[in-house]
Amino acid sequence: MKFSIFIIDDNQDFLSSLEEDLGLTFNVHGYLEPEVALTQLQNISPNLILLDLNFPETNGFKVFQKIRSIDQNIPVIFLSGDSMLETKIKGFTLGADEFLVKPISFEELQARIKNRIFKRRPDLKREIIHIDTLIIDVDTFEVFLGIDKIILTAKEFSLLLLLAKNKNKILSRGYISEMLWPGVFIGDNNLETHFSNMRKKLKGFSNIVTVKNHGYILEDKGIV
Repeated sequence: MKFSIFIIDDNQDFLSSLEEDLGLTFNVHGYLEPEVALTQLQNISPNLILLDLNFPETNGFKVFQKIRSIDQNIPVIFLSGDSMLETKIKGFTLGADEFLVKPISFEELQARIKNRIFKRRPDLKREIIHIDTLIIDVDTFEVFLGIDKIILTAKEFSLLLLLAKNKNKILSRGYISEMLWPGVFIGDNNLETHFSNMRKKLKGFSNIVTVKNHGYILEDKGIV
């Protein structure tokens, strides 16, 4: 399921970057002018809104209040360069779901968006991958071994997810590198470091195997 999000930000370059990156995962509607977004909100009901704080003729807090007058239930995340505590407190006091400070990594932003959508809509079906004792919540970027939650970096999660979606298949180092670092040279030693760090965190899960001269494989052994 591809969720729909509004992004309201008056920085064209930043808006275009978010539209391109998040557009791979979400149906993105980007707006430079808050009033245009508010008009569209009368016709389109997105799953979430990303809202900047500063605009030439208004501010994000006023826009937020107008959003709430239209719809009380849409999750709204402030995404601003203003890191002042007083500003964050005002946003939360008004009822914002989150207040994130720029710059923020794409992986973290994507995870937070999905988390907020599912918290508001627990009825939505989530993509869960089970491989023996390993559980991967694709939508919230959470990983569990049995009942234990495993904290992975964004890149480690992407690496594990790539292996899981291709379970029982040998993936070459070149393929993994191109999928996770497109257009960037990643040496075998650097890739092995990522695998080593991930394996340490997944202690007791021996399904990730290095196949000499070929690559890596995540084996589904059918163990529950």
